[in-house]
Amino acid sequence: MVIKLMGGTVYQEINAMSRATATLLGNKVEWTLFRVPFLTNSDAKPVRAGFLGDGTDGLFLSRNSAAVWVLQELKANKWVGKAPTLSDPGWI
Repeated sequence: MVIKLMGGTVYQEINAMSRATATLLGNKVEWTLFRVPFLTNSDAKPVRAGFLGDGTDGLFLSRNSAAVWVLQELKANKWVGKAPTLSDPGWI
């Protein structure tokens, strides 16, 4: 929701990129397009992953949190074929 409210045309661009990825790759390869907000250098925290505009997106994500999430996702495959927005829990 934050991106939609504050990002201007960024919201439309992100959605267009997701649609293009899904259209071009389809079922040919397993893909996950993850979106990140402002990156920080803080310690790893649990990551909130959700869909753009669903109210779960926040303003910040630590690089450590992103790295841990990517490694966990490689094993879990929860978001294959999807484009989640990642953020640290906390303010917005």
